[in-house]
Amino acid sequence: MNKDIISHIKEDYYHYSDTYRLIADTIIKHGDLSFEYTIKELAELSYCAQSTIMKFVKHLGYPSYTVFKHELNNTNEDCNNTIITSFSLVDEYIISNEKFVDELVMKIKNADHVYIFASGLSRIAAIDFSMKGNKIESNKFMFEYEPSVQSRMIPTISDQDMIIFISNSGRCKELINFKKNISTQNIVLVTNRDNTKLHKQIPIVYNINNKLESESNFKEFSRESKYSLLYFFDCIFNKYSDITITDNKS
Repeated sequence: MNKDIISHIKEDYYHYSDTYRLIADTIIKHGDLSFEYTIKELAELSYCAQSTIMKFVKHLGYPSYTVFKHELNNTNEDCNNTIITSFSLVDEYIISNEKFVDELVMKIKNADHVYIFASGLSRIAAIDFSMKGNKIESNKFMFEYEPSVQSRMIPTISDQDMIIFISNSGRCKELINFKKNISTQNIVLVTNRDNTKLHKQIPIVYNINNKLESESNFKEFSRESKYSLLYFFDCIFNKYSDITITDNKS
């Protein structure tokens, strides 16, 4: 099994509720084996409801039990290989589109606030980027984990703000609905697929084009693309940080 996930569960173990610890115990017991339990079977072994399993899975950052089990059964060696390849794709994209990427950095720098909208595994990149950004300029980066709360941010957006949509697949229903209620044109999409509904609705698109995964598995098991989006925003943050710190010194 994926040792990174097991290590993460062990590190947070004593912060879990008693019920979450029962679930964690069952998973940890199978640390070196293939994890093939259905959600119903795991619930029975952990003496809890299936809904509690889902809450635990979402607490770990996974949108569904299927995705969690898939990630759990991927070895660290496989993950390391895909991470390296995904990082290389991002580096190539940034080098090939240097001016375009620098324009994104300046949009972020010049905006009063940066509103970030994402769902599913794309939220990992959104969380990381917004938290780092707010350490440089406090309360500038606006992101909420739950889509229902994200929707309530829309009326607070002004013409001096910018919006970043993050969607691995470019087909996120929540973001498609959000776009209908957003009037500002200062919006960009960061994705890994083209010719999607969001791609057609938003004129400025940063398409990293990570196609390591098959189209059939892409939306459900977005491991490789998840890493490429996370790394892309890490590179954007580094550029933004360099500019901001230099300006502050001046």
